[in-house]
Amino acid sequence: MRRLALTLLAVASLTAVVGGTTVATAGSASAETDHRPCVSQAEFRSVHRGMSQAQVNSIFDSHGSRIYRYAAPSWWDSYYGYWHAGVVNTVAAYNKCPGWGVDRVGVHFSNYTGYGSGMRVWTKRGGDAWGLADWVYTQNHPRY
Repeated sequence: MRRLALTLLAVASLTAVVGGTTVATAGSASAETDHRPCVSQAEFRSVHRGMSQAQVNSIFDSHGSRIYRYAAPSWWDSYYGYWHAGVVNTVAAYNKCPGWGVDRVGVHFSNYTGYGSGMRVWTKRGGDAWGLADWVYTQNHPRY
C-alpha cells in the first residue's frame, strides 16, 4: 500500500505532456523551488548541523549579514608538538519571508565542527538572530 501511494505521488508530481505542450502540475512552494532572497519556513527546516555556509546561502538564496564574529588565536601545544587552530564563530542573520514574521533568523557557523571542515552550521534560531549572537558570545566568554 505504501509503495502504491509513493508511486501515485511521484506520478502526480511529474510534468505531463499534453498535445505537444507542457503542463506542470500545481504543487506547494518548497525549499527547492523558492528563489526569493528571504527565508521561508521550509528553507529554514532544511538547514541542518554540519552544512557549509555555501550550502546554507544556496538554500536561503542570500548571503545574509554577519552580526557576530569571534576568533580565538591559534596556539602551540608543546606537550603534543603541534599547532591548535583557533576557533572561529560567526552568526549570520537572514531576512524572513513575508507571512512568517518580521524578525530575522540566525545561523551559527563554527570551524570546530570537524577538523579542516571550514565554517559549518552548529545551531540556528528561527526568530531571534541577536539572541543567538548573545548565546554564542556567552559560550565564548564564560563567567567563572
